[in-house]
Amino acid sequence: MTRIRLAALVAGAALALSGLGWIGYQQLTTAVAPAESLTGYDPSDPAQVAATADDVFTATVLSTRGRHRVDDVDWQQYEVRVHSVQKGHRSGTVRVAVEAAGPMLATDALYVFATTPFADPDNGHGQVIEAAPQPASEQTVRIWERAAHQRS
Repeated sequence: MTRIRLAALVAGAALALSGLGWIGYQQLTTAVAPAESLTGYDPSDPAQVAATADDVFTATVLSTRGRHRVDDVDWQQYEVRVHSVQKGHRSGTVRVAVEAAGPMLATDALYVFATTPFADPDNGHGQVIEAAPQPASEQTVRIWERAAHQRS
């Protein structure tokens, strides 16, 4: 066998082995799933959500104010009247944006909101991401009040 043929045979075998190795590697490794959440907290835990929020308050929904899109997220805006504050300094009538993916809030219903300032010209607030406003029963308000006063 000539040296050229031997070199071609060795190169072909090396190429075939590396191809098989790559295919095996692809089969044995698990695919990385896209992230489901960008939050650093559990959105179902009132204490963690309250720690993330600047304001936690109980308010009545006065009206729906339409939708807007910020950073590829659709937000539903509501005009609400604050009744009690568990954390922060909200008072009076406040515009709150809630992720539009959830159910619509009922007008004249009482909810507990956990918000952060929203960068908009109306000085509104946004509900903490992935944490829906909670209907404000006596028990829910007590839970959020305790959560808002916990130290992280």
